Amino acid sequence: MNDFYNVEQAATKTGFSERYIRERLNDGSLKGYKTGRKWFILHADLLEFVKSENTALDLPEKKK
Repeated sequence: MNDFYNVEQAATKTGFSERYIRERLNDGSLKGYKTGRKWFILHADLLEFVKSENTALDLPEKKK
């Protein structure tokens, strides 16, 4: 899947603010590609970022 998202679309998909997405792009923790003044983020890179940022997914396993 080679879908690209701009900052606004990435923010909507992830629930993070546009500002937070831009900050992560600028500090390199979210991989993206800049063309002029616009950022583009690959779907796979966005998924990887969400997995690394979302500590709420690290819930303890259910007891058997």
